[in-house]
Amino acid sequence: IRLLRWLSSNGYAGKPVLAMEVERVYPIMCKELGWERYPWQPVAIKLRELTGGRKPYRWYEGHRRRVYYIQD
Repeated sequence: IRLLRWLSSNGYAGKPVLAMEVERVYPIMCKELGWERYPWQPVAIKLRELTGGRKPYRWYEGHRRRVYYIQD
């Protein structure tokens, strides 16, 4: 839940965000908050549960990419 709040308060709210972008900023968030960083896969699974349980994809630069929808 904290990751969703952090993403929302850092300009990602209300729009689809590429999973690879969330994976990139996750270590930044952990460092800012002084938290231990966990492996990405378990974090991604929990994030999927918290964002509706689906795995939506979008085309990005000619590739089908996983996205998360971050609520306001």
